[in-house]
Amino acid sequence: MGINLDDIADFYSYFYSKIYGNPKYRLNYSDWQLNIATSFLKLLKSHYTNPDRRFLWNYCVHMFEIRCSQDIKGHHEDGRIQINMIFSESDFFSFYNRDVKFDFKFVDSDFLKQNKLKFSEVSERKVIKVANGFDYEEKLKAKFKAEDQLLSSCIEFTSLYKPDSQICDECQYKNDCKTILKDNFPELFKARIKG
Repeated sequence: MGINLDDIADFYSYFYSKIYGNPKYRLNYSDWQLNIATSFLKLLKSHYTNPDRRFLWNYCVHMFEIRCSQDIKGHHEDGRIQINMIFSESDFFSFYNRDVKFDFKFVDSDFLKQNKLKFSEVSERKVIKVANGFDYEEKLKAKFKAEDQLLSSCIEFTSLYKPDSQICDECQYKNDCKTILKDNFPELFKARIKG
């Protein structure tokens, strides 16, 4: 299925919570953060073929390690790493053009040890229940509805039909969307339609 918006929220939240010792932290997308994440997904799509959660782990290790080594106090109110400091276009190309001979750090590095970061922890997190949908989906759908690109955006960002969404209920592509959801994402279909 590739990487989607909830994957970005999962990984950013995991790294942020471990680095800053805030186990209850969870990213809830604002409009500004949602724009950053959707732009990042478009960059991924244009430069990689079907990146997965392991790819996103490697990416976050690379970017958070760089940001943790920098003095960012004064740039932001709390001096902490913000989403735009990890998922911006310049950050993406920092990773894309990295020296791959240092890729061993994705599985064994002082940075991982110091922050007690483990891929298995983030990959098993079930913070968002798909049956209830995602808080940011309605914002995303409203944005693309206004641009008359609703179905294509819902396919791209896996924000397909939700029975409790007013936007979905009024959408002219509702039946096509349900079919796409059932054929391509059967588990999500079961959770949303039958759950």
